[in-house]
Amino acid sequence: LSILRAEAETAINNTENIIRKRIDQLGVAQPNVQKLSFSGRILVELPGIDDPARARKQLKSTANLEFWETWFNDEVVQRIADANNAAGRALRPDLFGEGAPADSTLDTETLRAKNPLFAVMQPNQQAKTSIVGFAVEADTGKVNDVLQMPEVRTALGTDLRLLWSAKAEGGVSTLYAIQDQSGRGKAKLDGKSIVDARVGYDEIGDIVCNMTMNGEGASVWGQMTKAASADNNRAVAVVLDNLVFSAPNVNSAILNGRSQISFGTGQSAEQKLIEAEDLASLLKAGSLPAPARIVDEVSVGPQLGEENIRAGLSSFVFALLVVLVYMIFYYRGAGVVSNIALIANLFFLIGALASLGAALTLPGIAGIVLTIGMAVDANVLIYERIREELRAGKGLAGAVKEGYSKAYSAIIDANITTLLTAIILYSFGSGAIRGFATTLIVGIFTSLFSAIVLTRLVFYSRMDSKKGMSFSSKLTENWFTNTAIPFIARRKMAYIASALVIAGGMASLSTKGLNYGVEFSGGTTFDVSFAETVDVQQVRDALSVAFTEEGTPGNPLVQTKESDSQVRIMSNYLIDSEADDQDERIQQALADGLGTLGLDYTVDR
Repeated sequence: LSILRAEAETAINNTENIIRKRIDQLGVAQPNVQKLSFSGRILVELPGIDDPARARKQLKSTANLEFWETWFNDEVVQRIADANNAAGRALRPDLFGEGAPADSTLDTETLRAKNPLFAVMQPNQQAKTSIVGFAVEADTGKVNDVLQMPEVRTALGTDLRLLWSAKAEGGVSTLYAIQDQSGRGKAKLDGKSIVDARVGYDEIGDIVCNMTMNGEGASVWGQMTKAASADNNRAVAVVLDNLVFSAPNVNSAILNGRSQISFGTGQSAEQKLIEAEDLASLLKAGSLPAPARIVDEVSVGPQLGEENIRAGLSSFVFALLVVLVYMIFYYRGAGVVSNIALIANLFFLIGALASLGAALTLPGIAGIVLTIGMAVDANVLIYERIREELRAGKGLAGAVKEGYSKAYSAIIDANITTLLTAIILYSFGSGAIRGFATTLIVGIFTSLFSAIVLTRLVFYSRMDSKKGMSFSSKLTENWFTNTAIPFIARRKMAYIASALVIAGGMASLSTKGLNYGVEFSGGTTFDVSFAETVDVQQVRDALSVAFTEEGTPGNPLVQTKESDSQVRIMSNYLIDSEADDQDERIQQALADGLGTLGLDYTVDR
């Protein structure tokens, strides 16, 4: 088990490094890539990305490049026929054996059922080629289902792999026969041997991706191409992520360690150029040790981003002003000192976050606001102790000394418990939670420094210069002085009230359960602004139909935001899909669902 954990940790670390390299190829300014401890996930933030679909494809692709020897189709034709029969026997045993009807008596549908592989795949009749069959692009999934049957895998053997072409020419995909001499799906040569990849042009001016191998790779490549050229110009397949990009027949040995990938004929020059550039970037960055899947994606558009900035700054400024005014009102001169320390604390905090390279987020602003309260809380504990000493008749110097001394234990205890909680949030949390925890941890240390050290320096400086310091106004001097609330005497009432609240919460949890957001279940979040007030239930009903998967209606979570014309939509529609057009299908389903409402709207993701 420990070995598996170590392997998994190594894979995650390698994936993080490779993703960083791929993002550098995208040219994104100040990207944020964080490995989330204990979850096996990596957080990626790409500010100002122009082409989200292209970035998504770059991040998800494993870029597992392999070079394979191939079979001639006439060498494996019997095995494929046996595989077709094995699938038919497993699915329709009544059509085989003694007493089974002759093929000539079967109708078309029954004949297709007896030959499940050949019903969806057309065998290749041309000899001496690595292509064994063709299928309409929409039927490749059906072919894959047949090929994954245990009976079919046994019939094909461990040294034969059937892989599809990367591109469907004219809507038809090509199936290649790959020679797996290891029997374990391990190629003789893979992308680790690639030291450089660049966009180039072939002899007829078509766009290709040129690759250069290291010494070891060049040696293996030379042996493979030499053997292939000597064996009736056998093809060698260039495979990326289990898709055959090209399978040229080898006429002579290639000893210089160079090769190229072409991109078919069904694309424009611009499309080929983009694909070649992306492939070259992926190959130079390296292949992922394991497939990556996007489990949660949130895009913040300019309108929503501006609203978030405005709301976050407003809450921060409002909280700061309230605290500054209240401290001066309640503690007079000492309040001014605490305010100076508080402003210094904010400079320390923001400077520390900037030096750590932390991105400022809304949860981060929430952490700053909480830090303001924590810093003032320490001052309140100290000041109240000082006021008690002053009321007991001590002088200012003695009261300040005793006040700080007696308040330390309460301040340290409170901050240690908060620090432990913040560390747990940082260790196990992700995304917004981790940003909040980072700000909180840094804020605890800056708050302790400013509240304890800076304020004490100011007080001692004033006392050394024979200046006084007030810790209250005439209005607030005796506030709460003789307040006594019998908490212990009324504990039974508190027990009863707490028990009722807990019981009610448990009953609600067991009957209604929780609506998990995309942070837990994965999925997509949309913020939609309508031109007029909208009924949340109508939106939910419309999207339930639009987000139907395999006949099952979707269950999107729809919540009202700042006003009745703004809603947040969270859905795990197509969360398990690996299709390249996944995002386009999600957006189309959203547009179809919202279109039935007949209202104008804008969407931020």
